[in-house]
Amino acid sequence: MRAIVTGACGFAGRYMCDELEAAGYEVVKTDIVRSLGVIGLDITNSECVLQTIEEIQPDIIYNLAGSASVAGSWNAPQKAVELNVTGALNILEAVRKVSDKTRVVLIGSSEEYGRADSADITVDESYPLNPVSPYAVSKRCQEDMGLTYSMVHKLNVCMTRSFNHIGVGQADGFVVSDFARGIAQVEKGKAESLRVGNLNSLRCFSDVRDIVRAYRLIGEKGASGRIYNVGSGRVYSIEKILSILISFADCNIPVESDQSKLRCYDTPCFICNSSLLNRDTGWREERNIEDTLLEILNYYRKTV
Repeated sequence: MRAIVTGACGFAGRYMCDELEAAGYEVVKTDIVRSLGVIGLDITNSECVLQTIEEIQPDIIYNLAGSASVAGSWNAPQKAVELNVTGALNILEAVRKVSDKTRVVLIGSSEEYGRADSADITVDESYPLNPVSPYAVSKRCQEDMGLTYSMVHKLNVCMTRSFNHIGVGQADGFVVSDFARGIAQVEKGKAESLRVGNLNSLRCFSDVRDIVRAYRLIGEKGASGRIYNVGSGRVYSIEKILSILISFADCNIPVESDQSKLRCYDTPCFICNSSLLNRDTGWREERNIEDTLLEILNYYRKTV
């Protein structure tokens, strides 16, 4: 099986390539910047996307390229739409023109569920969407494009609504990475305290390695035209995540509130119902959150 991974140098993209290679795939890595072993590919350039897919003739494409930050999408909404909507459209159009047997897996987000009337709602894929950020809107548009091409052009497309995932290598600006880096800085005497935003938020967190395994299984066993929730059904408060990380610290970690870290709108907690994914692919979460958090902290201890 030959697979193209877009966004191969990104956080989830690197893990996706590792997962596929371990499963015996021939992996063609692409990213916005060419590097050793990685083909340069700007998914917003339709001619480039068409040429790449025509040359490689993949069996499957995992689209992990795009804008991944809710906060960043407020600062650059046009970029979020261009990457997440136009980029996906270019891939679908190229597949339609030159490789209509190729399966496409489009990675969406639980942020598409958006605003809820009450907290702690368990959602399956039938729950109404109500996105409340440019990022979430762009992911919903990407999903609608995938559904349209599946229905009208009979393309083999699966889509995900992925819940929060964490791991070593996640970018700054994501809560667990920021906490772990901040604790490592305090341990090394490079900061006096850890500055935090809203600790009351609740989120489902999964290890990124569990998430990309789900993506592989969706590519192998998922039903065309179907959307899959991907994530843990276990809920953690941000305060709980912080307390676990602090429990690993080798010194006292003073914590201070920082207003600049608060979002202009913080979505309520949706609890992931992944029963459809479980049924169709046999996926189950395997990683322990405490082990993942310690791995992330140890990474920053080496790099700070």
